[in-house]
Amino acid sequence: MENIDKHLSIEVKQEIAKRFFGFRRTIEKDTAAYLKNIEEAAVELEQSVGHDLIRIYHLLKENYLISRFCQLTGLAEGLFFDAFINTEPRKHTIICNQKKRGFTRRGCLHNMFFDAYEQLYNDILNYQKTYDSLEDDHATICEQIDIFYRKNDIETIFQFLRSLDNGSMEGTGFAQNHNAAKKLDDKLRLTPPAPVSELLPSIPPIPKARQIRKKLRELITKASKQ
Repeated sequence: MENIDKHLSIEVKQEIAKRFFGFRRTIEKDTAAYLKNIEEAAVELEQSVGHDLIRIYHLLKENYLISRFCQLTGLAEGLFFDAFINTEPRKHTIICNQKKRGFTRRGCLHNMFFDAYEQLYNDILNYQKTYDSLEDDHATICEQIDIFYRKNDIETIFQFLRSLDNGSMEGTGFAQNHNAAKKLDDKLRLTPPAPVSELLPSIPPIPKARQIRKKLRELITKASKQ
């Protein structure tokens, strides 16, 4: 009878551990994937929206025109401006990679500007989709962690496992179990990763070019006279 009880105790412990650590590993994998996707989104943001803005800043040249551009579009002033100032070699490559259309210098600058704006508009929309998707992933992870702790109270599990071995949790033994469970809970505690808003900038959609075309044309016209 003692051997049967011991065998059953081992099976129960194995089943609890399998369920507990299986669910935990799933959350840890989802968290790792989320953080990796954050890193990839940051790189993509720099190579898409960042490069678009560097082109536009280069074409507008003057700080007051760049500031006015940000006001018109609703973009945070200074977004990727440090990259524009501090990456001169890359800036040259970014500008050279843009198609040039037009027979006059002014016409070419206008076309380059509106081409860059159109690309910026599309890249911001794509980035916002990625941003929203990452927010959904973060919310899912937080929900998983909440469910995990609702279904897996470590102190209760620990006391139950000790009861299988000791057959009693009374007196000082209970206090010792409580302290041990608390330490284990602290050690194994799952913490949600930082939200997207703390890791990536939120960039709202900008107006379509046709909505503010006249004002945009005024900006690039002034820039072309510099």
